[in-house]
Amino acid sequence: MTLFTKTLYSGTSPHNGEIRVFESFGERRLVAAGYTQSRTLNKHGMTGSYWDGFVRNIPDLGKDARVLILGLGGGTIAKLLTKKFGLISIDGVEIDPLMVELGREFLDFKEKNVNVINQDAQDFLKETRYKYDFVAVDLFAHGDVAKVAESEQFFKKVKQVLSKDAVVVINKIFKDKENLNKYVDFIGGIFNKTDILLVRGGFSTDNVIVYAYV
Repeated sequence: MTLFTKTLYSGTSPHNGEIRVFESFGERRLVAAGYTQSRTLNKHGMTGSYWDGFVRNIPDLGKDARVLILGLGGGTIAKLLTKKFGLISIDGVEIDPLMVELGREFLDFKEKNVNVINQDAQDFLKETRYKYDFVAVDLFAHGDVAKVAESEQFFKKVKQVLSKDAVVVINKIFKDKENLNKYVDFIGGIFNKTDILLVRGGFSTDNVIVYAYV
């Protein structure tokens, strides 16, 4: 951290380990286990990081659209979607209530169109009665992508809750291009079409946004 970084919160969570909120040059970040999980939007209404990929390359979401976010965190994706598409209906599933509390207290997460559900993502998928036009999968635990995001059974459950022409957007971290290609092939075996967005400039331990279309 630099001299210009201020710690606003420091604590621990059974789900995410050490959690801190930092402020630097007017922007705030929610950091869990050393990795930034949520952040405030900049003056352009974006983040300048991987979260922006959740609102790129997707069809327009009309006012009647229903959205599901698996891994709500501090509300960054919900804020981006609301900023772009207006007050669409969003169900945000988050197993760690502290993440949501910190998002509300420090990251200006105040969107009234977001229904926050404190539940494990897998349990929610088993129980929900809704069909969704857009599903965001941003599941992290203890500084790594949750193993469920690599499960065929999990994504088959996701597919069951999708409406016709829906899109699924997945955030993953890859160490090399070979692992990325294997994962895209895996997702392609469940959904009809896939695409990717490389968040930064290389394939070495980097965030990649994977799009899956029904």
